[in-house]
Amino acid sequence: MRSVIVTPPSIQPIDRDALADLHLKVDYSVDDNLIDLQIKAATQYVEQLTGQSLITQTRSVSLDYFPLCDTITLPNGPLQSVTSIKYQDEDDNEQTLSSSEYWVDTSSRRIVVKDTWPVTKDRPGAVTITYLAGFGASADSVPSPLREAVLIVTGWMYTNRDQPVPHDLVLPLIGTYVVVQDAFY
Repeated sequence: MRSVIVTPPSIQPIDRDALADLHLKVDYSVDDNLIDLQIKAATQYVEQLTGQSLITQTRSVSLDYFPLCDTITLPNGPLQSVTSIKYQDEDDNEQTLSSSEYWVDTSSRRIVVKDTWPVTKDRPGAVTITYLAGFGASADSVPSPLREAVLIVTGWMYTNRDQPVPHDLVLPLIGTYVVVQDAFY
């Protein structure tokens, strides 16, 4: 199951002026746009490696149907809350599943139906789950090892502009934060 970002975070986990320039030992503004771009790319890289959303963002997943089991595990946590579960009913009308019909376990990123999932129209993307994910709305809410990983990757991108980032560059820092995504829902 793959999630997409609906509303990206309004900030990055590291600030160019406060941290990146100091880390890169840059005291001029000529490369500011480049460094901002590299911070975004480094953040996405760390998020991809860990399977985690660093700063609060709205995400959604699309399913062809509700699962046969009673649980859906959402990717790209940490899960803060579920905004909505919408589905196409058998007549292909959009419905919203009431939050009273399921539990949300944020610690395990799971949605558990209380009774049974509704029947959906047999078509691609019949179910859309929208949710908030991330460690928090501020950079300080992101664990320090993950922020440091973003700094290290930004530094690598800045000094090795034409070289791919080595996969093992930040693994010791992010190892405990890596979440193995479920292959099925």
